[in-house]
Amino acid sequence: MTACRLEAAEAAAVVTTDLPSVTDWVTRYFTPWWDVRVGEVDTANPAGTTSTSTQAPVTIHAAVRPDAHAAWTEQVFSAEPAAIDYVKQRTFTRRADDGSLLVVTPEEQLAYRVAPGLIEIAGLRPEALRIPAARVARAVVWGGLERAGWTLLHASALVGRDQSVLSFGAKGAGKTTTALLGARRLGLRLLANDRVFARVEDGRVRLITWAAVTSVGLGLLDGLGLYDDVRARLLGGEEFHPAQHPSVVAALRADSRRPVHDDTGREMKLLVAPDRLRTWLGVEPVGTAELGMVLFPAVAEGASAALARHTYRIGGSDMFTEATEDSYPDVFGLRRAPAGVRERARNTLLSALAGYPAGAVRLGYRLEDNVPVLAHALEPIR
Repeated sequence: MTACRLEAAEAAAVVTTDLPSVTDWVTRYFTPWWDVRVGEVDTANPAGTTSTSTQAPVTIHAAVRPDAHAAWTEQVFSAEPAAIDYVKQRTFTRRADDGSLLVVTPEEQLAYRVAPGLIEIAGLRPEALRIPAARVARAVVWGGLERAGWTLLHASALVGRDQSVLSFGAKGAGKTTTALLGARRLGLRLLANDRVFARVEDGRVRLITWAAVTSVGLGLLDGLGLYDDVRARLLGGEEFHPAQHPSVVAALRADSRRPVHDDTGREMKLLVAPDRLRTWLGVEPVGTAELGMVLFPAVAEGASAALARHTYRIGGSDMFTEATEDSYPDVFGLRRAPAGVRERARNTLLSALAGYPAGAVRLGYRLEDNVPVLAHALEPIR
């Protein structure tokens, strides 16, 4: 059995498995962002020791176990289970007689058992376990960070010489455009594409990346001058992300640069795993930084790039909470924090963010026109 140990500030998670594909994926996925250690695990003490995290880590064990999958699934559906959408999959849960939480996602053919200090993932196929193992490990770290006073923000982040910028705005405002354009054209480092952890420390805001894929629309990919290279990688046989929507692959094969959408109208994007940010997108990832300024982009078709007047107000909609999280609800019960900890942390953070230098930019669809405007706006951290 082998293990990966992940650490981010006070939080830690350990993934154990007998499948090299699982540890390989978890290592690739988190290494650019968090501290990752891989090796043989002492089954009597899988958590090991650490010099940075201060919380007892949760162990996630992923294995092909048809018997456990069948037994847990049968228990969940022995009566009407609770149901929730989790990462676009209908997910069902039930509390077992022994107090553990059982979770089943039928379409993925996965079953989970959640007990204190241990989450077991039972699957039917080895290749189906690597993404869930990483996803649960990230959820464990998320919960640990929230208990330590960190807040997950809906923002992108770039790092300059020694400070960073947080970009806020509603969906479609241009957070990803700002992040990738700044990283590609201005030589800044990418800390976050869409989500980032933040906490006030000694009166300053500290940031930690939310480890995840970077999603890039085909239009933005083309505008950044990356489309042809990514298409060549596909045609050359390079492996794309396992969760990549086939419509994006089909568009790349057909050399179509127009955005593609699913049946609900949501744009389907290229998924770039963290270990391919340098090779596929030509950007340098970084895991943590101190905040230097905030920025409010607004992108619109036909707009002329220019500095703008700051009118956006950072609030509850810019934080991922039980009310605003629509992709990763706390289905495993991992984000429980003492009463008031999260609310106090969020209020303290909002107050601190209000005191930072702020700028705003209006961006158009011609990315080259946006570069000098963005460079001027981000001069304080460059």
